[in-house]
Amino acid sequence: MEIKEIQEKFSDKIKPSGWYETDLFNLIRSPEFVRPIEELWNQATQNNMMFTPKFKDLLKAYELCNYNDLKVVIVGQDPYPQADVADGIAFSCSKTNKEQPSLRYIFDELQTQYPDATRDCDLSRWAKQGVLMLNTALTCEVDNIGAHVKMWKGWTEFIFSNVLNDYSKVIDFVFMGAKAKPFANMISNNHNKHFVVHPAAAAYRGGKWDSDNLFKKINENLKERGQKEIQW
Repeated sequence: MEIKEIQEKFSDKIKPSGWYETDLFNLIRSPEFVRPIEELWNQATQNNMMFTPKFKDLLKAYELCNYNDLKVVIVGQDPYPQADVADGIAFSCSKTNKEQPSLRYIFDELQTQYPDATRDCDLSRWAKQGVLMLNTALTCEVDNIGAHVKMWKGWTEFIFSNVLNDYSKVIDFVFMGAKAKPFANMISNNHNKHFVVHPAAAAYRGGKWDSDNLFKKINENLKERGQKEIQW
């Protein structure tokens, strides 16, 4: 495995979407990226462990969300733990086109606010409108929820404190659940912060996911800022 070649490939992947202007490029060349990549390689080759999403999709969220169009950041926990489900965009299920429980609850709630909203499991349509869909970890060991959160902690802290917090325009940040909430401390109050329970909590206990009218609130904020609303 050639780390330098991997770094160059990921740098080339995100370059067209404008992230080369940010410290994300430096982060790809830092220990916060190299150490997890080496650990994943060792786990896969020495212990036959599987992780998700596919390696090529690790930075898909940044590839599809143009930096200059950034309006909203939605933060989940870690990727879907089932093999061949996660696609690199938090909550998205484009590979199976089958709603996972978390996404089902998101869509159910969304349609109470926008009844005509589509339930297409490919959330790249949100990313292309300036919604950065992140997890607190880039990867997850297959069938072992939360296994890689600590591995990616340095990466994620840098993203919030050094890349997103310094964005020149106001961003609406959505922190879903207890695992995402601590990262809000790295974002200044110049940005808007929304805190909601993770939709998986509703899936576990049954019932409705309460988003506190999240999707409409975001669009109201965008409208006030003179920005185009998200077509959820």
